[in-house]
Amino acid sequence: MSPKRILITLGDPNGIGLEITLKCLDNFSIDMHKNISIIGLEYIWSPYASKYKYITFYPIEDNYIPELGVLSAHAGRVAIKSLELAITLIKSKKYHGLLTAPISKEAIYLSGQKNFIGHTEYLGQAFNCQTEMLFWSPKWSVILLSSHIPLKDVPNYITKKRCYHIFNLAIDFNQKYLNGKIAVCGLNPHAGENGLIGDTEFTIFTPIIKELALKYPISGPYSADTIFQDAENNKYTMLIASYHDQALIPFKLLHFNDGVNVTLGLPFIRTSPDHGTAFNIVNQNSANPNSMISALNFIIKALNHV
Repeated sequence: MSPKRILITLGDPNGIGLEITLKCLDNFSIDMHKNISIIGLEYIWSPYASKYKYITFYPIEDNYIPELGVLSAHAGRVAIKSLELAITLIKSKKYHGLLTAPISKEAIYLSGQKNFIGHTEYLGQAFNCQTEMLFWSPKWSVILLSSHIPLKDVPNYITKKRCYHIFNLAIDFNQKYLNGKIAVCGLNPHAGENGLIGDTEFTIFTPIIKELALKYPISGPYSADTIFQDAENNKYTMLIASYHDQALIPFKLLHFNDGVNVTLGLPFIRTSPDHGTAFNIVNQNSANPNSMISALNFIIKALNHV
């Protein structure tokens, strides 16, 4: 069987993508390097090409010279070009995993991509599939019932159909990688207080949880202000959160340096570090690569399950 190959896009060339990628690669063997390819600007990769001679490099066609730490429409175009090349290579069946270094959504918007929401949605459109956001850490993971939508739209977005879809994805992921218990966060404060502070928990969550709990270790809904601490104390390996910040605030507080953004639903494995471009610390050699390392490690772990 041929080795599973992995692509890494360097993201926004004005951010910390190159720095954390180089630091990440230094944590892996030459044998692993042989299965990795990099996509980005030749201008920023060429000084390191001889050191990482076993890594295949795909230059994008662009003569942009980075303006480190600067929000730039041109840098946004570079990021999109890198992603498009990655999509082309994956569709050619040459690669099985994709690790994306941080991008700036604002830079991509300025570049003319007015409908760009994020990697998750963009890749879903490119591969004509429904993609979902999950965040993995060595202790616990969390999947989102809603992601990049306004908070005011969340209650109407959470339907029974949506819950069945996400709950089953959580169950599948838990069985494959975690093998623990799953907890569902309530949408409302105190999980609705039995309908006193909203009824989503009572009308939608509870019946579905009771049905699925007959076969799987899933329970809830629980008050979101305590359940993350329970997960951190090893009571649960998977949480299901109602909206973006309900999940990401505690996740990044506790696992900013080892957390990984995992995209579910694609015909390949895609991960990214759980942080952004960090324009404010570019070129200071102070960027922590641990999330990038975890993201690559998760791809390797996932490919070993295929």
